[in-house]
Amino acid sequence: RGLAINMSLTFAFLGVMVLSVSAKNLGLLWVCIEGTTLVSALLIGSENTRASLEAAWKYVILCTVGLTSSLFGLILLVNASSQAGIPGTLDPDTLIAAAGKMPPPLLKLSFLLMLVGYATKAGFAPLHSWLPDAHSQAPAPTSALLSGVLLNCSLYAIIRTGGIMEAAGLGLFVRTCYLGFGLVSVILATLFLLVQHDLKRLLAYSSIEHIGLITLGLG
Repeated sequence: RGLAINMSLTFAFLGVMVLSVSAKNLGLLWVCIEGTTLVSALLIGSENTRASLEAAWKYVILCTVGLTSSLFGLILLVNASSQAGIPGTLDPDTLIAAAGKMPPPLLKLSFLLMLVGYATKAGFAPLHSWLPDAHSQAPAPTSALLSGVLLNCSLYAIIRTGGIMEAAGLGLFVRTCYLGFGLVSVILATLFLLVQHDLKRLLAYSSIEHIGLITLGLG
């Protein structure tokens, strides 16, 4: 029975992640990424030990707080689109078309809130504290999905948001943010890799470093 529940949760986890990168609407994208938190937390705590339950709760609390920040960013983005003379929308194509008419200060604040929120879920340093614990306590297949797929879903959300900012003429601001987060992630992850002996935690810090390298490339 335990195996059946675990497999069902794994397929649900995969399904929500596929939906997140398939969603066109930024609001639906946010809902799907929040959904991955709820499903994967059950998988992380599936061993039902003190350490695994602590890691699951830490994961839920930190990622939910982060995604709340992203939600406020989305609300500001809707407000910015309304000020541009179009109905409040989270359709990327509509937002890109109207980006030049939106107030830049409001867009910058919106992007920063979304960046911090999604960066928490993507495992950017210094917002990564949930990730080593979650990886070390999750079953091996779940740990692999966290590294190989989940982190990239949140990074995808950041890229989608950054595209709107680029269209508004804020490309330099966006790339500077990418370079800052990417550089900090690579440096901190490398330092932790040098002193880490637990294999799963080693892979977790390796994931943080890889996310940092991708973000440096984007910047």
